[in-house]
Amino acid sequence: MLEGNLSNQDEDEVEDELEALRLEVAPKVPEQPVLPDAPVQQPVESKPEPEQVSSEARTKAKARTALAA
Repeated sequence: MLEGNLSNQDEDEVEDELEALRLEVAPKVPEQPVLPDAPVQQPVESKPEPEQVSSEARTKAKARTALAA
């Protein structure tokens, strides 16, 4: 129909009109509410494991308890 009779200006106008039509037809996306940043959690420091009491230490403790009694 127009076969090469469009100028650059005409082409730009058509593209602008097409973009306006796309925006009219496009589904409306609701704006996302702005949420505050999550509080920063401090890393939890693990408590050192109590040292294993050696059997020798247990024996000495039992001996002291027996002597005190």
